[in-house]
Amino acid sequence: MSKAQKVWSTEMTTRLTAAYTGDNSQLEALAKELGKTVPMIRSKLVSEGVYQANVKRAVGGASAVRKLALVRNIETVLSVPSGSFDSFEKATKTELEALTSALIALSDHQDAES
Repeated sequence: MSKAQKVWSTEMTTRLTAAYTGDNSQLEALAKELGKTVPMIRSKLVSEGVYQANVKRAVGGASAVRKLALVRNIETVLSVPSGSFDSFEKATKTELEALTSALIALSDHQDAES
């Protein structure tokens, strides 16, 4: 087993990629939650291909995360191959954000029960 496998469990990686919305101000909170440093969190997000540097904000301060990124997060949480839910990109961003939040909450609830 490599050192990277010992540091990051599959559950931790899934939780991180699902919780990350592209808002880099949340890195510190994620680091605290997962018991890692901010550079470790950033590095893992980069290696998973989800880190977004210099996130742009839409008018009114809303997140500029693309719907496709939300769809990929949903796929990660559900442990299905990337591209399985490409048609979900037709949903509204608000719907995708709600679905992502619900899946994360469900995952957290299942983790708490185990």
